[in-house]
Amino acid sequence: MEKKIKKECLFEILLTKLKEMQHVTRVYIGKTNDVKRRGQEHLEEEGFAHTVEIAHGLPEVISEAEKYMINRFKTTERVNWKFCNNSDGGEGEPNKKLYVSYDYDRSTMKCDADVNDDVLDIDSYELN
Repeated sequence: MEKKIKKECLFEILLTKLKEMQHVTRVYIGKTNDVKRRGQEHLEEEGFAHTVEIAHGLPEVISEAEKYMINRFKTTERVNWKFCNNSDGGEGEPNKKLYVSYDYDRSTMKCDADVNDDVLDIDSYELN
């Protein structure tokens, strides 16, 4: 059975997981219909190491969730990373998937276990 979630709960889950990842340096939230393609673009254009789908749903729900997440991340204090979204979100084509792209500081990692600790383990929830 698919996990349904509200955008407020998804934000709290994502924030908690990102805070647990010690080496994260940059975070970006976006929407797309093709997470793999968008992740490749973020890697090539901005150097983000990972892009992960965090939610899916109706385009209007995803658009509202993107705006909500961006606003919350922009106003969240005491995080160890830079939040990289410049716009307020919600613009562009209607999309059905919400994602997070992130990068980490490899120079502070001492071993392979550090890399494994910085892999975002999150389900793709259905937003309602």
